[in-house]
Amino acid sequence: MRVLVTCLTEKGAEDLRSKTSDRLVTVIFDVTKIESIVAVTQWVKERVGNRGLWGLVNNAGISIPSTLNEFLKKEHFAKILDVNLLGMIELVASPHHRLSLSCDCALVLSDLTESPLKSLTSLSCRRELSYFGVKVAIIEPGFFQTAISSSDSHVSHNKMLWDQASSEVKEIYDEKFLSSYERRIKLLDKLSNTDLSLVTDCMELALTSRHPRIRYSAGWDAKLFYIPVSYLPTRLADVFLF
Repeated sequence: MRVLVTCLTEKGAEDLRSKTSDRLVTVIFDVTKIESIVAVTQWVKERVGNRGLWGLVNNAGISIPSTLNEFLKKEHFAKILDVNLLGMIELVASPHHRLSLSCDCALVLSDLTESPLKSLTSLSCRRELSYFGVKVAIIEPGFFQTAISSSDSHVSHNKMLWDQASSEVKEIYDEKFLSSYERRIKLLDKLSNTDLSLVTDCMELALTSRHPRIRYSAGWDAKLFYIPVSYLPTRLADVFLF
């Protein structure tokens, strides 16, 4: 299977090429920049021609900044939305840059939150693209140890935002609260799964199945905790999560 991969940095692209065969081709891509989306869309079309894509994996995502809302500003929310939602909309839903209509299966990687991404894929794209024979699958992983979920990055960034907060906010969320919050982050990191093949196996299964499922869950925490909790009444779910 030939694979076209977009990477944010040249270092990431080099690492991939060094670990794979010549069937993998990389290109530098920033999902937040419209000119980059246009260029990559054209790059893909030149390589696949009339054959089209077998599948499209939307795997771009960031989790920093992710902390208490009172520590965040509007631009922090905008940064996450640009990467996790709006870029995917340009690639999958925008008629000007749409790649998915040439796919047999447009595969979307999501998280376990009730995010706008999940709403877009399950309620909009999946039903709209089915008219063209395109299948959309959602992968909902639990917590895995990756650069995105690194506790060191989250702790240092959380401390930086706390330092920048107003004196009123610091008075409410004092250093004792900050330490408690950081311990939770580190505990979550320890409980995170190290076997990323659980996620990639779901990707492979969705891409190669004749009739892929609508949703795939990866990791026992997703199957036994996060997904069941998502079906609980809100008040009861709060008890488990907080």
